[in-house]
Amino acid sequence: MPIEKEEIDFLPLLNVDEESQEVYNKEQFDEVLPMLALKNTVMFPGVIIPVTIGREKSIFAVQEAYEGNKNIAILTQKDPRSEDPTKKDLFQMGVVAKILKLIKMLSVLLKQLKEC
Repeated sequence: MPIEKEEIDFLPLLNVDEESQEVYNKEQFDEVLPMLALKNTVMFPGVIIPVTIGREKSIFAVQEAYEGNKNIAILTQKDPRSEDPTKKDLFQMGVVAKILKLIKMLSVLLKQLKEC
């Protein structure tokens, strides 16, 4: 039995209203940003997700961004097993995200919410 259009609930995952889109389009970013490489996660513009980080260089990048304008470049690793990814280990397309909240956990892990 086919689903009628009226029966489908729509859950927007992206904030695409005109006002927020205008803000994204006008924002200027620094030419050089702290960079975070994510394992098994792909970030999309406008989506807010929590991210747990643990690598020392990732913690440093997040702290640097948070103490500045809170913008950070995020790229996804090609191989999630790599603990020290280099440029060739990362996908070339990524996003610039703004750190919304930073929560320090157990002095080793940081959990943050990001908005692309």
